[in-house]
Amino acid sequence: MSSYGDAYSINDSHRIILNGYDDLDVDSVNPTMREVTNFNKQAANNFKANFNADKLNKNHLYTVNLYYTGSPYTVEFFNKAKERGSSSYATHAGIVYYNGQKWMVTDNIHGKVYNRSLNSVLGSSGKIGITSIADAGTPFK
Repeated sequence: MSSYGDAYSINDSHRIILNGYDDLDVDSVNPTMREVTNFNKQAANNFKANFNADKLNKNHLYTVNLYYTGSPYTVEFFNKAKERGSSSYATHAGIVYYNGQKWMVTDNIHGKVYNRSLNSVLGSSGKIGITSIADAGTPFK
């Protein structure tokens, strides 16, 4: 997996398990910060409503797309992803892994790396939320 690229393209090379954008109408969104943020939050809520962590393999890594409400790239990434025909419009990406006790998400916002519980980034109640997940397979040992 490459460590470079736009967040909306991270799952292009992995099997997407769940995408919160699937049932949303991207063509109805005006590219304003407010509308794109609401669109991303809808995707995060769809993801949460349909996600089941029990179906994840504890020996695999997973890539996730996340929206971040403070991102200055929200509208730019939305427009680029739409032009490209991407299935994700998120501003950030992360890795989901099982730490032996619970599922965790590692992500980077403006150069600061965060390790959070998976449950803390489900839905749109916070500044960040998962919008899609893909199976990246087993990590290198």
